[in-house]
Amino acid sequence: DPKRDPKKDPGDGLVKKDVDPDQIASLMASCRAGDREALVQLQAQDGTGAVLIDRTLTGLYDLAGSIEQKMIEGIHPQDLLGQEGIRRHVAVLRTELAGPEPSPLERLLVDRIVVAWLEVKRQDGFMAQFQETSFKQGEYYQRRHERAEKRFLQACKSLAQIRRLQGPMVQLNVADKQINVVAPGACLPKSG
Repeated sequence: DPKRDPKKDPGDGLVKKDVDPDQIASLMASCRAGDREALVQLQAQDGTGAVLIDRTLTGLYDLAGSIEQKMIEGIHPQDLLGQEGIRRHVAVLRTELAGPEPSPLERLLVDRIVVAWLEVKRQDGFMAQFQETSFKQGEYYQRRHERAEKRFLQACKSLAQIRRLQGPMVQLNVADKQINVVAPGACLPKSG
């Protein structure tokens, strides 16, 4: 925007003049402690305050992210390096599964797949850790593993079904090399 002064507005929507970040942080802390009046004041924020609040809440209350974090911490409770390794692996997995331009539904399903995959890996760890258990305990861990695996496979199947509905896969053979092309939206039902 040619009218924007980069010294006053860095371009990220956070014009720094009309909000006190400390006041916003204080209101948020009061809300977390159950203060309804602070919530009303927070909801009344507009402009820069609202943008700051939205960004903060989006980061704090990302349910899939917080569940992933708890699961990763559960897999490696004290091993920060192990946790970081899993986080990086999960990020790669998410990127590969989502593809270049995922729809909102695809993003939700990819989140589901990642959480389910983490649970399968956690159950794999339990199975390996508790090999010397009673028959009853072994059966218990086996059932937990099977349920986790079933959820994982169901999430994968759902993502595949959604992608299949988005368009047909067209196969072209050029100079003995197979090329698969997806036509987005070609098979979606027409509304109207």
